Amino acid sequence: MKKILIIDDEELLRRMLKSLIRKDLVREKEMEFEVVEAANGIEGLTVLSKETPDMIILDIHMPYMDGVEFLETIRKEPNYQKIPIVILSAVGERSAVDRMIKLGIADYILKPFDREDVVQKIVKFTSGKAAIFKKPSADRDMTFAQIYRQKALVATKDDKYRSFFKKLFAERIETVFAENGAECMKIFIDQKPEIVLIEENIDVVDEKTTAMKIRNIDKEYHSAILLLQTTSSSAPPAPFDDRIPKSFNASLTFKEFAKKALGHRSLVEATLGIVRHMRASLAAAGKQALKTTRDVDVEELPVAKAEEIAAEEYVAVDFKLLEERGSITLFLIGSQEHLTRLIKTLTEKRDVTEQGLLKDLRDFGVRLAKTLHAWFEAKGALTEIDNPRVKFNNDDFEGKTLEARVVYLVEKKYEVMLAMAVTEDGKSFSA
Repeated sequence: MKKILIIDDEELLRRMLKSLIRKDLVREKEMEFEVVEAANGIEGLTVLSKETPDMIILDIHMPYMDGVEFLETIRKEPNYQKIPIVILSAVGERSAVDRMIKLGIADYILKPFDREDVVQKIVKFTSGKAAIFKKPSADRDMTFAQIYRQKALVATKDDKYRSFFKKLFAERIETVFAENGAECMKIFIDQKPEIVLIEENIDVVDEKTTAMKIRNIDKEYHSAILLLQTTSSSAPPAPFDDRIPKSFNASLTFKEFAKKALGHRSLVEATLGIVRHMRASLAAAGKQALKTTRDVDVEELPVAKAEEIAAEEYVAVDFKLLEERGSITLFLIGSQEHLTRLIKTLTEKRDVTEQGLLKDLRDFGVRLAKTLHAWFEAKGALTEIDNPRVKFNNDDFEGKTLEARVVYLVEKKYEVMLAMAVTEDGKSFSA
């Protein structure tokens, strides 16, 4: 029986989570769970002194000892360092979330929580399945932007720029638009976006007054307020945090926004953020590549299947980031038997020599890479494709974290996986 410790000062929320676990997991999925409760960090430590849970769901703001203090305390104890901890967080709790990420949380649940999201995370972190690939480092220096799909409010009446901006960041942030300064302030009050971008010479209320009013309203959320600058002036006026030049160049806009609005240190870090949110695009590109030669039956399997894929062989294609010392590596992974059958199916060849197999696998890698190359470019990450390589062992996975994993069942017989990794100077990049 798995044990879950819920630490939250709101009794109603603890009851809701406990009821969810009993109904959705114990009754419907016939899984066995015991739930233990604590109203604050001190009570949580008392529970830990007597028993070891398989997972902890932890609130941030609590009396006596809050979530940050609790996490700092238990991470010093070797016996507790491997317990997966999922935090309960509201969007405005940015600084606390940043600290907890550095202390090694496993994931987060955003308030008000979604039932299916909670169920999926509980199943994921109590399954006990050993991962094939190396997990992300617990002390990676992440920013708030990398676990939340942030909301950006863009104030401009330029329809062309609106369409350009929304398409460029569609996989990374949620975007809302305002036509003038008054509408911008109203939307900010209603929705509290993390990022506000205001164009120069905006109508009704000018950009400086709009920014000042938002800054006065924004005492709790600390949103980034940026000037969308159409002139050549170098420094933005107070109270703007920074400026972004108005441009329809995808690469330039992506770099400027990634660094100044999302707080990324480099294009490599920004690219990692994009890759983490492009699983749907990779899934579609993979299915398209698999169906290029003939009408192959391709079914996408649940993400959990990624842990079961035999990583005996793989095709790897590198996308080198132009102007940066980094790259994205696309992997097609599977057992030797399944990859061989995949090629036979795609090429309709009965007999495949080892040399022929290598060539056909490379050709498939290039076909898929060309589709993704165009997608990266549309997002502002300019790349060039290196020649693909085929390997018969998984040495290349050492030290890498595979992102956006997609598993396919081909012809209802064999499984292969697509995934990506981001590296900087030849080493795995941890943002």
